[in-house]
Amino acid sequence: MAQHRRKRIIPALAHKMSREVRHVSALTHALHDLRLALHRLGRELLVCLALLICTWQLLWEVFARLLRALF
Repeated sequence: MAQHRRKRIIPALAHKMSREVRHVSALTHALHDLRLALHRLGRELLVCLALLICTWQLLWEVFARLLRALF
């Protein structure tokens, strides 16, 4: 009887383990994609920050020249 029970349990356990391995693999892939997306987002945020700083500098310069011209 124990032999028959073992024959049923081993394939079921192997199937369950295979499913878990697929889940872990999918999770690993999703985490890798998330890391790449976060890296890309960080670069884009730095570019936006640089653009804001440059725009602020240009606007400040124009405003300062305008003030000097008026007074």
